[in-house]
Amino acid sequence: RITPALESLKTADYPEDMRAIAADAGITLNVFPATEMALHMNDARMSGIVLLGCLANFLDLPLEAWRGAIAETVPAKTVAAKLAAFAMGEEIGVGPPELAF
Repeated sequence: RITPALESLKTADYPEDMRAIAADAGITLNVFPATEMALHMNDARMSGIVLLGCLANFLDLPLEAWRGAIAETVPAKTVAAKLAAFAMGEEIGVGPPELAF
């Protein structure tokens, strides 16, 4: 789980069962194990790129445009790792979240 900034500052409590809270509000909440996936790459900081790869499946922008933007904007020494993290997110974003990883 990615700790929200407010929780890390201990100024707010983070609800334990977000799925139930969302369901009670009529909202479908998809949960993706981005941090765990990034940890498989030995870098929890990649969790944002994993989530970006997942999100890209749901937006009307070609995946190649996302990959190109990543390659053009991150430091050259991190391009391969960030594209790999993005690809992990792409894979999880196309299937049921509970079964994808």
